[in-house]
Amino acid sequence: MSRNCETREQERTVSYSALSEEWQVLETREVSALERLIHKETVSEILAILTNQQRMVICRFFLEQKTQRQISRELGITAPAVSRILSRAIQRARRYYSYFVSTIAITGDERRV
Repeated sequence: MSRNCETREQERTVSYSALSEEWQVLETREVSALERLIHKETVSEILAILTNQQRMVICRFFLEQKTQRQISRELGITAPAVSRILSRAIQRARRYYSYFVSTIAITGDERRV
């Protein structure tokens, strides 16, 4: 019986030395100004290709972290409608970026897009 308890206890034991090493790496990693600029431009590009309604729903859902039900109440539409808007907005962004990436791969120049 005591062996079973010891075995269960050992399985639950976590090595904090490995975790602490990873935290040091995360702690020292700073986001450069260039990375922040690229991220900001990417978000702006995604929002620019969406309709106004899609942009409102995406901002409320991802940036303001509101639920689909909260968004539906604010916009006066149903929760399933919010879900469809989110899905279509994500599909549109994926289509745009798959076209964008494939065009760069073919031409080698993103200015031609």
